[in-house]
Amino acid sequence: MSLKEFIATVKTEGVARPNRFRVDIMVPTSLSPYVQAPAMARRLNLYCESANFPAQSIGVRQQRIYGPNYQRPYNVDYGGEGMTMTFNLDRDMKIKAFFDAWMGQIIDPIQYFAYHQKHYISNRIIIEQLDEQDRVKYGISIEDAFLRSMSLLDLNHSSQNQIHKLNVTFAYRRWIPMHSITNSVAYPKGIPARKIVKNPSNPTGKSQASYLDDWYNTVKKQQDNTGDVLEINP
Repeated sequence: MSLKEFIATVKTEGVARPNRFRVDIMVPTSLSPYVQAPAMARRLNLYCESANFPAQSIGVRQQRIYGPNYQRPYNVDYGGEGMTMTFNLDRDMKIKAFFDAWMGQIIDPIQYFAYHQKHYISNRIIIEQLDEQDRVKYGISIEDAFLRSMSLLDLNHSSQNQIHKLNVTFAYRRWIPMHSITNSVAYPKGIPARKIVKNPSNPTGKSQASYLDDWYNTVKKQQDNTGDVLEINP
């Protein structure tokens, strides 16, 4: 590709910019009685200074049948040990108090026992890449996320023109990409443990399992007495 062709392509298609993003953090069910979930989610999005699209890697092992070694894949890792976000704190410290309360719903601060996973996970953390017109171009949905750590906040009389910034780290099971390409890729069903939910928003209209079908099965669970996933209209 020539430099002229590259410049023409960039002018036509543009480039993705790291400062154009949006986050949507669903409040854990255990905190719903204590905070207004939509208002808190909006506040977290407005005050989020930085986030990231987590890494993904394929685990491999060396295999030699005859001749040189050859690497074979055997598992996948979604970087679930930690994903960090940075938040500017509001004057009323509602964001800090929210994360404090979330921590308290993971490990009981009085008796120090761990609550059940359903008590403290966020069923949806979505990070989206936007263009200059705030249109969503790419996104990920993070599954079974919970708050793992918070950074300290320095207090200093000489810091008169600075803003408190809180770094929080989430652990999670995996993340699911959301894009027209990944949404259209079909995967074999095999012998599923539960029924595949037909995703109404699947642009291909295919019935095969896809990333989003799996996301509907694992995140938006509604089960009957047999444990099968019911039909869901998002």
